[in-house]
Amino acid sequence: MIDNAAMTISLVVRKTTLHPAGGKAASDLQYWLSQPVQARIAAVEELRQQVAGYHAEPRLQRVCRITRLKQG
Repeated sequence: MIDNAAMTISLVVRKTTLHPAGGKAASDLQYWLSQPVQARIAAVEELRQQVAGYHAEPRLQRVCRITRLKQG
C-alpha cells in the first residue's frame, strides 16, 4: 500500500536574472544602437542563415495592400 502523505510533491519556483543590470548586456545594447539599420539587418540575416541554412529563403519580406472603404 502507498502512503499518500509521503508522496506529496512540493512546488518550487526560483527566480533568476538572465542578464544582470549593467555589464556586458548594456554595452552590447549601446553597440547595436550605434550601428546603422543596414548593419543591424545584415547581422540578423547572418544569424538567420546560420540557423536556417545558407540556402534558405529570406523571410523579411513584407506585403501591403491598400483598399478603400465604401462610404454608405
